[in-house]
Amino acid sequence: MRRQLEQTAAGVFGRPATFQEIGAFENACGAPLPRDYVEFLRAGQFTAQITRFFDAPDADGGFDALQCFFGFGLPWPTCNLDYVRQLYDGGAPDGVIPIAGNGAGDYVCLDLRGGDTARQAPVALWRIDHFWRAGEWREQDFIPLAESFSAFVLGLRQAPRQAASDGNATRQPPSSQRAPSHVAAPPLTFGPLLGRWSA
Repeated sequence: MRRQLEQTAAGVFGRPATFQEIGAFENACGAPLPRDYVEFLRAGQFTAQITRFFDAPDADGGFDALQCFFGFGLPWPTCNLDYVRQLYDGGAPDGVIPIAGNGAGDYVCLDLRGGDTARQAPVALWRIDHFWRAGEWREQDFIPLAESFSAFVLGLRQAPRQAASDGNATRQPPSSQRAPSHVAAPPLTFGPLLGRWSA
């Protein structure tokens, strides 16, 4: 899988996360990470911004953009799993684990608060504006996205869906959510477990 990732995403993927890093992070989280997410981290970590779009039922137009996945030992502190976990430790409920950002301050999170999280954990979008203004967690700001990490990855697209309001027009994403011209957006394959990025 590593060789395949290097061939299809040269310059985008760095080293895989180690089992030691993953184990220490699980201990800090107090719950095991789902197997599909561990497989994702072990395949290789993003070293460049990868803009993909996903359905967000609360958003204007029904979509949002994922700007970067978090990892271990990345050159930007705000994209490191440990840094972001510590930033919200005591603010977000135990088991709410930010794993990616949308570039506007909101987080895509794993929800490890119940069930067999080693097998599967839901993915949700944490709209963080109220938390920053009031210092208060609200469950209503935690928007369900997918029943598992694999399902979330399979739903990512290189462009937002067509807007349904006028039948034909395609809603253009805000400039802050458009992929920078210098960042390639290749179709990536993560192996049989995660499948492919949807176009």
